[in-house]
Amino acid sequence: MHRASSRSSLVFAAIASLAFSGAARADNGVTPVIVQNPVTLNPAAPNPVTVANPGDIAKAMRIQHPFEFAARAAWSGNVCSVTATVPAKQRAVIEFITATAGIPATTPAPRFSLFTHTDLTLASPEINPFGDGAGGSAVPQFLLVPPGVDEGNGDKDYGVVQTVRAYADPGTTISLDFSIPIQAPTPDRFCFISMSGQLIDVP
Repeated sequence: MHRASSRSSLVFAAIASLAFSGAARADNGVTPVIVQNPVTLNPAAPNPVTVANPGDIAKAMRIQHPFEFAARAAWSGNVCSVTATVPAKQRAVIEFITATAGIPATTPAPRFSLFTHTDLTLASPEINPFGDGAGGSAVPQFLLVPPGVDEGNGDKDYGVVQTVRAYADPGTTISLDFSIPIQAPTPDRFCFISMSGQLIDVP
């Protein structure tokens, strides 16, 4: 009789344990999320999501003043160049560049360069041979130019699409240039160049 009672107690304990673990698995101790105003994709009943604090989000992402720049220029000799001036008391962070230019198919592929200025440059025993139109020192960033696309009219179109991270100090000039060999004939087409990034406030 004592053995039967012990066995019964063990069975009841096992059942109680299973019931408790099942209840624990039912909610896992996590408070359910109740969606009171769900977003619908039904065009007949639009319910758009509105971002109420884009400024706070931009600050959290350390984006202060997003900017865009686009320009076109004609070739001058062997160079097609556009420039932009950084506002005073702001540093430009260049993050994305696109450019396109059509040149004669017989002309060697062009080179594309981004020139920027910063107050701090790393010391080197070598001489920086690059300069800007004002006679100041500039640092070129050479971007990849993929093979051109034959337009079927005797020209090839060359395009540049590249993510970058370059800096330019307040009040300095940013220069973006296509260039071809000096001995090549001057193309009679325009080049189109754009860039985007952000401006950072500085003292």
